[in-house]
Amino acid sequence: MFERRHLVAGNSACSALLASQRIVLLCVWILLILVVPIEATPKQIELPDNTTIALHRGGCEKRCAVYDVTIRANGRVTYEGQHYVRRGGRREAKIDPLVVRALIEQFYDADFFSLRARYDSSDAQACPSTLSDGPRAIIAVTVGNQFKTVIHDHKCVGPATARLIELEDSIDKAAGTSLWIK
Repeated sequence: MFERRHLVAGNSACSALLASQRIVLLCVWILLILVVPIEATPKQIELPDNTTIALHRGGCEKRCAVYDVTIRANGRVTYEGQHYVRRGGRREAKIDPLVVRALIEQFYDADFFSLRARYDSSDAQACPSTLSDGPRAIIAVTVGNQFKTVIHDHKCVGPATARLIELEDSIDKAAGTSLWIK
């Protein structure tokens, strides 16, 4: 009998110890939630309703795809295929607005709003070397009261044009234009 009471007393002591450890762990977990900031990805910038990203791809001597694509803050995508595309005419799609935010963040990271208005062979400083052929791309971005259009002649090769190519390709990827152009 003595042994049984001792075991029962020992079990309740163990139970109390386990309960206090659980309480300590719960408190640590709650403190971590309250104290450690959680960074959202992508950065949560507030996009005004008028936010638009537009890309026009122009022709070249080697039958480059000619089309326009526009992405709006709410994720609405409008495509208009003109020449050398798989799907001509108007198409519409919807993407996640978080993708639009991530894309706008890329434009801010690339310092798009401080780029020159044109990158073509008429400006040797902006275009240190040239190619014999390439399409023209025009990017127009509106975010609130900020608006910028950049004309990029792909014959022009330089450090800033590499950033523009990345942005153009990011627009295409976000909009899903490969469904319509290739």
